[in-house]
Amino acid sequence: MGYIFLNMGGRYPNQLFTAFIPKDSADQFPNAQELNGQAVSVTGKLVLYKGKPEIVLDTPSQIKKKD
Repeated sequence: MGYIFLNMGGRYPNQLFTAFIPKDSADQFPNAQELNGQAVSVTGKLVLYKGKPEIVLDTPSQIKKKD
C-alpha cells in the first residue's frame, strides 16, 4: 500500500484539513476507503504542511467513525 490521504472540507488541493497515513502504517488501515463520505474524528499532533493543517495517523486508534 502507498500513502493514504483523507482530505476533508474539499478535494485536493482545496481541502481544509488532511489526515495523512504514511505508507509504513497503511497496512494498519485496510478499510480506509470505507471512510469516504463518513464523519470521523481524528487525534494527534496538528502540523502545517504546505500551509494546510494535517494530522499524521500512525495507528487506527487515532481515527473514529462518528455516529
